[in-house]
Amino acid sequence: MPATCVFCGSADTLTGAHVLGDWLSKIGLDPAPVPHGAGWLNRIGRELGLRPPFRQKVRDVCGDCNHGWMSRLEVVAQRVLTPLILGQPGRIEAADQGAIAAWVQKTALTAMLVSSEADRGRGYGLPASEYHELYALRNELPPLPASQFWAGRYEGVRGWSIRVTPLAVRVDGLPEPDRPQAYAMTILLGQLVLQGVRLTTAILQVELSN
Repeated sequence: MPATCVFCGSADTLTGAHVLGDWLSKIGLDPAPVPHGAGWLNRIGRELGLRPPFRQKVRDVCGDCNHGWMSRLEVVAQRVLTPLILGQPGRIEAADQGAIAAWVQKTALTAMLVSSEADRGRGYGLPASEYHELYALRNELPPLPASQFWAGRYEGVRGWSIRVTPLAVRVDGLPEPDRPQAYAMTILLGQLVLQGVRLTTAILQVELSN
């Protein structure tokens, strides 16, 4: 069976899609090589060696997605987030908030593809429907429903990171679920940290606070 795009399902030629947009390597962040890694359930279980930041690619995305709606999200992210990443004054205006949230979600889902298919099959990967549903919203560029996002200033020493954490809810008297019911997304870039939570189980779709 030929490989297909994780977002749209197309069997067209798959391309190398950046996990983090190439623009991040051009805005003044430290370009020195750093350790890369990926693992099952987002544990750093497999070292990928030293390489320049913002150069990691995955080959699970077709050209139409990579150079179409995904590229449009990168354009918005570059315009809005660059000053915040560099610690300069900036705002995420109301008109851009949906696209920035969608960018966080797209970036988190793409980052999960760095792990091997075997790792993802053992529980690391999210349902394929997450990718398909985000693709279905490509014309409006909003995040998936039942998602919430926050932005903050980071003053630590680490320059960048992406982490996706599957979540489950425990209820007294009921067995613990064997599949994630939600997932958290954390993206750290320079002095900007972006946090998101997506609830994938309808009955748990409630308002969250941070």
